[in-house]
Amino acid sequence: MFNECGNGWSDIIVRLNERIMLYLEDHPELKRQFNFNSVKEKYGGLRVYYYPYNEIIENFIAMAKVEASMTCELCGAPGQMYSDNRITITLCPSCASLKKSLKQAVYTC
Repeated sequence: MFNECGNGWSDIIVRLNERIMLYLEDHPELKRQFNFNSVKEKYGGLRVYYYPYNEIIENFIAMAKVEASMTCELCGAPGQMYSDNRITITLCPSCASLKKSLKQAVYTC
């Protein structure tokens, strides 16, 4: 698996990988085909690219994405999204304070 995320999300990615591998043990046909393409941060969120599509694996990934959206990508502490109009990143207040140009991102639907 190719990982392009900060260390703060390492535990989330390890747990995701463990869940997927346990699921694949019970589905040997899928296990033979399964391939992680990449795991990375994009627009402040966790992205997981793999093949072939599987609804159960998508649910595992959705849970990991929610957890990552509330976890500092750098240190793993509770976090939220911050932005400076060029980048969006999920950080804790402490890590965000080190990046002076970032402001808490506010999203409306």
